[in-house]
Amino acid sequence: MLLKKPEQLILGARFVVSNDRVIRVELVEKGEWRVEGASRPFINRYLIPWIEGFESGQDVAVPLHAPEALLCLRKITYGKTLSYKEFASLIGKEGAWRYAGNLLGKNPVPLLLPCHRVVRSDQSLGGFMGEKTSSIKKELLEFERRGFSRLLIHN
Repeated sequence: MLLKKPEQLILGARFVVSNDRVIRVELVEKGEWRVEGASRPFINRYLIPWIEGFESGQDVAVPLHAPEALLCLRKITYGKTLSYKEFASLIGKEGAWRYAGNLLGKNPVPLLLPCHRVVRSDQSLGGFMGEKTSSIKKELLEFERRGFSRLLIHN
């Protein structure tokens, strides 16, 4: 089901829902906001407010299925970043920055659990969704710093 299709959207996502929990989010560089397996009440109560919050700079919690350690990503404020080392400390794995990176690479629900907000200590991007580099991660971080209009308008 199509949730939203702005004119020049350069980021798209497909939300996969089961038993009223988001179990997976797939990101694409160009596309639409779509959802599979969700009831209209779930969409109206959680996904529409989340998209509106994302567009206006607010984090809105959505019921989802993910490892407990990844839920700590909700503590990273919109528009801010943590290093992999800081994230490792946040989840109680002091100094285990590689473990943190591997865990983030397996995040089944990017955006909802904002793993793009974790970067290297030198502020370079690091990986995203299991990839060594990602233009999507860069665009998400720039968007959060500058505002949603830059994500919608593709020059």
